[in-house]
Amino acid sequence: NVTLLSPIFSNMSRRKFADIMVVIHVILMFLPSNMGYKAAVVEYAPVGIYGPNTAVEIIRLNLDQYEEIVNLISDQGMDVIVFPEYGITTLQVPSNRTRAKEFLQRIPNIDLNHVPCDSLPQETIDEVVYRLSCLAKRAASYLVANFGEIQSCTAQERGCPYDGSFHYNVNVVFNRDGKLIAKYRKTNLFGELAMDKPNEADYTVFTTDFGVSFGVAICFDMIYRTPLIELYEKFNITNFIISTAWVDELPFLTAPQIQSGLAQGLNATFLVSGYHQPSGGQLGSGIFQGMKDHQYTFSITSKTRIIIDEISEVILSRDKTSTKNMSFLQGEHYILSENLLYYNHTDIDQTSNITNICHNSTCCSVIYTLNPTKKTHYKLVAYNGVRYVGGGQYAIYIETCGVLACKDELISSCGQRDADTTTFESLELRGNFQLKYPLPSVIDGNLQLFEPNSYGFSNFDSFFTLKSNHALDELLTFSLYGFSYDLY
Repeated sequence: NVTLLSPIFSNMSRRKFADIMVVIHVILMFLPSNMGYKAAVVEYAPVGIYGPNTAVEIIRLNLDQYEEIVNLISDQGMDVIVFPEYGITTLQVPSNRTRAKEFLQRIPNIDLNHVPCDSLPQETIDEVVYRLSCLAKRAASYLVANFGEIQSCTAQERGCPYDGSFHYNVNVVFNRDGKLIAKYRKTNLFGELAMDKPNEADYTVFTTDFGVSFGVAICFDMIYRTPLIELYEKFNITNFIISTAWVDELPFLTAPQIQSGLAQGLNATFLVSGYHQPSGGQLGSGIFQGMKDHQYTFSITSKTRIIIDEISEVILSRDKTSTKNMSFLQGEHYILSENLLYYNHTDIDQTSNITNICHNSTCCSVIYTLNPTKKTHYKLVAYNGVRYVGGGQYAIYIETCGVLACKDELISSCGQRDADTTTFESLELRGNFQLKYPLPSVIDGNLQLFEPNSYGFSNFDSFFTLKSNHALDELLTFSLYGFSYDLY
């Protein structure tokens, strides 16, 4: 038996915290045991401008906003609340290490069995841990938040920087009592010149009182083996908490594509909280339950938004619901574009129904029925090799098969916001991959995800298939996109 409650949109104009939109999608179901949990992920638009505001003022302003958010949902029985990367400090943390120290906090040892909220902070530098502990205690919820950590070191310690302190991008976890129970230091930095990579990779797992163990990672970690894939393979983790300030990239790696793709490709649950700053390319958060369900936001107008969902490890049935946001294309949204000039590609002919192409050892084929009433340009693309991200700073190896909408015959016009899209009545994409986890990546012309039941994903040995279950309207990207972790 399943009771589906319609989404509730709070009338925030009547509330003090006017910029928050709350999306609540609750599935209530009878389970053989208490295996579910209720989670809230926060798409957060930070406040404060460094210069007019000091670092301490920015931190306090954002902690005040966090307090408003927690107060808003504290009576809803949350089990887990997740905040984004750089939500407390903002992305304005200077690249200069000396100036960056103003934003950094000390974190007590995890093995100290105490609740920071129970004792007042001795210095401003301890204030963040104290206030987050109190928020978790007030909400009676596990709480995950991100900020910068400073840890003193000596010249005898391996890798100790010249200024005598390590700087880490950190997620901290508090339990329902406000106790600090876990800490994760980001392994794969993206720029972040004032931050240090840990000498040894962190593998952070915490187990809750409702019996679920979560793995923790941060943003750019999503495209690396360490720690995320190793948590999945070696620790058997299938529930992940990710804080992000992800920068969107077309045609394969907008935030919803990578977030939902990981959940579907690994058949795992991802709770992803994102930083909201569309002008910098940062937006997108959600709760993604494998191929079963997703609730997410990807809108330049949303500002701060809370997504609440009931997650169950046993899904008895699922009604179809709409998670589409209104078109967000009106306004400023900075999006990167992958250089497709090195891809092999071939046209998808409206008069045919099958085509194929290879690049190196990766071969792709597509069987399709295309709406004949609208003339459009679509291409089947394939790539197996290295590409660079972060302005050329980071080399990664990928394997890709994809169907892309294009504006014209040029490959450079494919998978972009101005591409001409139409309806595929049916579509089946197949590829042979050397990598283990090609990820489904499927969006429409408004850069929104399709419902998970719109397509199926399967594999037999190294052959993977992505197949539509019904017509796909205004299709922009239909692809399998994976990272060859062993090569970088």
